[in-house]
Amino acid sequence: VGPTNSRPTNNITTGLCQSRSSIATLASNHSCVNSYGQTQQGVFPVMLLGQLLLGISTVPIQPFGMSYVDDYASRRNSPFYIGILLAVTSLGPAAGFMMGSFTLRFYVDFDKTPTDQIQIDSKDLRWVGAWWLGFLIASFLAFFREYWSDNYHSLSLPPPGFPRIALRTLQNPVFMLMCLGQVFCAGIIVGVVTFLAKFMERQFNLTASYATMLIGVVHMPVCVAAIVIGGAVMRRLDLSRSGAAKWCSLAIICTLFVSVPLLFIGCPTQRVAGVFPTSRDGSETACSGRCECPQDAFNPVCASDGTEFRSPCHAGCIAMETDSSSQKVQVGVAGWRWWLRAAGTCGSRCAHLLVVFMVLSALTCFIGPTCKAPCFSTILRYTHMDLGGGAGVFHNTPVIHLYASFLPTPVIYGSVIDSSCILWGRKCGKKTSCQYYDLDSFRHRQVPLAYFIKPLFTRLKSH
Repeated sequence: VGPTNSRPTNNITTGLCQSRSSIATLASNHSCVNSYGQTQQGVFPVMLLGQLLLGISTVPIQPFGMSYVDDYASRRNSPFYIGILLAVTSLGPAAGFMMGSFTLRFYVDFDKTPTDQIQIDSKDLRWVGAWWLGFLIASFLAFFREYWSDNYHSLSLPPPGFPRIALRTLQNPVFMLMCLGQVFCAGIIVGVVTFLAKFMERQFNLTASYATMLIGVVHMPVCVAAIVIGGAVMRRLDLSRSGAAKWCSLAIICTLFVSVPLLFIGCPTQRVAGVFPTSRDGSETACSGRCECPQDAFNPVCASDGTEFRSPCHAGCIAMETDSSSQKVQVGVAGWRWWLRAAGTCGSRCAHLLVVFMVLSALTCFIGPTCKAPCFSTILRYTHMDLGGGAGVFHNTPVIHLYASFLPTPVIYGSVIDSSCILWGRKCGKKTSCQYYDLDSFRHRQVPLAYFIKPLFTRLKSH
């Protein structure tokens, strides 16, 4: 991983107001060059290759494992064991979230940048954590000594009638509806899990490491327990295929109603001069009218009245000094002085809503996954009993899930989130990451996206 070529500083004197002439002088001495060399350009293909290998290695686990359990366990116990298998495979992501909460506390280039030159912390909006460190730690698991069994078995080819069975299975509407239901369910999971940390960061002003830790400590264990409980319930009640389908529909409907309050739980959008509200009140112009502020300047400061400015320059700061007793910053603006509350973002005043959000979101994470084991058990039973051994086609259903949900869903969720951005960062004339979101739009667009998918899942399961 190459260096970021930029080391943000929390020194509040960075980005002070400068006259147009001095800016022109600085601009003439500075040229925007491409910071991505050959080393950095090769990182992305390597990551894609790694993800491809990861997908190849993980796809066989669920289909072959569940088919094995279903073949050797009794009809009554099979859902419970399948639930345990699915729950165990969810422990890996839970451990990953916990590892991420640890690695994101380190600066992305901590191995190349001296500690005294890293002058921002994880609470700063410009902080980029060491996202790559988790891959390095996990790679050590691949260095265990291999063990080869002395028992070798020859691989048998599919039976001659397999293409006919596969075609009949894929043409069966009930089987395809169940698979499509799983696709929509997987789409909800992958979309929420991928962007839940970002949602919590922005809505409740959390650090990336803290948001990731909450997911690993609260949401993932609840989800794992729910999967096991779902299998145990199906075993205890000895649900039939229709009973399991009704159970899944009821669970998703309950999840839908529990999720409704999440539309209204979140912080309002921070007032940022010149950015939000969209109706300009002239506060930024009044402060920075004599300044020539770079468009890519981003070093937030908070005024004493709760208004946030993108940088000291946008606040019109020409001189600053810190009052050690009050921890406030006195600012010189065009001949007069006023007070900033602090360097950095103003934060939010609704931290108490985080507890309510965690309770409701954990409840949705508990209710929804209870139908995962019953759903897979239903598909297995249907392929075995009604399709004359079509369970071999079941081996390919994770591939269907992969292409139909895991590939497009993150892109859809990401596009919806990007549509709520009200200020994009700029560097060398190119758009970078979003600096400010309209939090109400963020919340009102992301949460209903799952509402749109859940009824489709419920409708397909009810057939």
